[in-house]
Amino acid sequence: VHEAIATLVLCLWIWSNDLPHETVRRLLWSCVASQGIVDLTITVLAGFRCLYLLGGERLFQWYTHNWFRLVVDVSTVVLANDVKERHWPAEGSEDGSIMAINSLLHGVHLLYQLRAFQWSGQRLLPIMKSVQPIAGMLVIMLFLITSFLNAYWAMDRNVDGDIRIYEVVVFLLTGEGFLQTSDVAAMDPKRRAMSIIVTVFASFFFIAIALNVFIAVLSDCYDQEQERMVCTFLKERARICSGLFLLPSWDFLQRPPVLERNATLQSKEVEAAAAERNRQSVKLASAGLLLAIVALVSGAVVSLSTDISAWLGAVLLSVGVLLAQVQLRHLLTIGWRERYLWLCHDVKVDEDMFLAPAGSDEGVNTVETYGRLAVIKRYMYDQCRVVSVDCRTQVSTLQRGLDDCHMELGALRAEVRALTSAIARAGNGGLPPEAMPAQVLGHAMPTSASGHDTRRGTSRRCGEGKASLREDGGFNL
Repeated sequence: VHEAIATLVLCLWIWSNDLPHETVRRLLWSCVASQGIVDLTITVLAGFRCLYLLGGERLFQWYTHNWFRLVVDVSTVVLANDVKERHWPAEGSEDGSIMAINSLLHGVHLLYQLRAFQWSGQRLLPIMKSVQPIAGMLVIMLFLITSFLNAYWAMDRNVDGDIRIYEVVVFLLTGEGFLQTSDVAAMDPKRRAMSIIVTVFASFFFIAIALNVFIAVLSDCYDQEQERMVCTFLKERARICSGLFLLPSWDFLQRPPVLERNATLQSKEVEAAAAERNRQSVKLASAGLLLAIVALVSGAVVSLSTDISAWLGAVLLSVGVLLAQVQLRHLLTIGWRERYLWLCHDVKVDEDMFLAPAGSDEGVNTVETYGRLAVIKRYMYDQCRVVSVDCRTQVSTLQRGLDDCHMELGALRAEVRALTSAIARAGNGGLPPEAMPAQVLGHAMPTSASGHDTRRGTSRRCGEGKASLREDGGFNL
């Protein structure tokens, strides 16, 4: 919030042509100066704590990731020092170049801060990460620019160096020629021929080849980073959360707790120590909040007073903002000391984070539709879905055919049972077999030469034939 306010003040300095009242100018200047002082102090204190807790190697790694913020803070303090006389940038002075650099750095840094949010981080992180692996291509383009610059400079060494650099770089990157037709016609034949050859080669090799290769390499890097976007987003959130432990706090020089090998999180010692730390933190937080309010009010009053140096008001505002940030950091990290394992992403799993969109009409995140690899994955996903739908259709058709076969087999079994009963009644004189006494059955039933019951053999043969089907769908008894 403080940085956003300072950026708005810079925009007001750039856009406004009217000179406000001295009190308003001092207050606006104090906002910019205090923002630079606070951020620079936080960066230095965080580096000191990193050195104290983690060592020099981790300090170098931390400043490698946060060097841009340090540059922004230093440039803000330098700008505030340059405009301290009038508390407003003077017209036609050298403050314009410093203010231009400062406003550019603030805008880029604010954009970089948006990487922590899901709606912006998914779009910003692939772009920022895809620029890092193309250092080799940038070296090639730098050599080409230097070569063509020396060639143009050698043909006309009377032109100022900075103007020639500007003309050649703009020509190579945009294709806008800086040599007029009349100037080329006025040259001697040898110089004119060499200028034409160098211009044609520059247009072909740099504009037609080098820039297109650069675009192709950048596109491939973007596709690769788009594939790793989810992991990159979660890693960036984890880095931001871990960086909160290095910011100024009430226990600034206290080391983080270390969990013993055989200790348990629910032990009484851990709970007692946590309760004691919470009580001390509450006391310090209350005192710090009171000091922050007093410092903010004092800084505002001193900034509005024209009899006191504006730097004193800026320092008091910086102290108040710094204490307020310490209090905010304390509120954001309540209970983190007892959570020895924590994750830096949302609790719920958002399907929009994955590269498997179901269609543009179903609320799909449009980030995953960019890039050649995303198009290939979407095509493969659609093809798999079509194949799975086709397989399910075929399985349903086979299932319906199998159900029809079962129904036909049931009907055939009923017919076989009826036919078997009819044959048995015909052999028993029209009576069912169970209605005849055993003696009658013993004399009435014909037997074979081997002594077996003929009816049973018939029944057995019927039973054997009941499972015999012909190829044309008929039934063999």
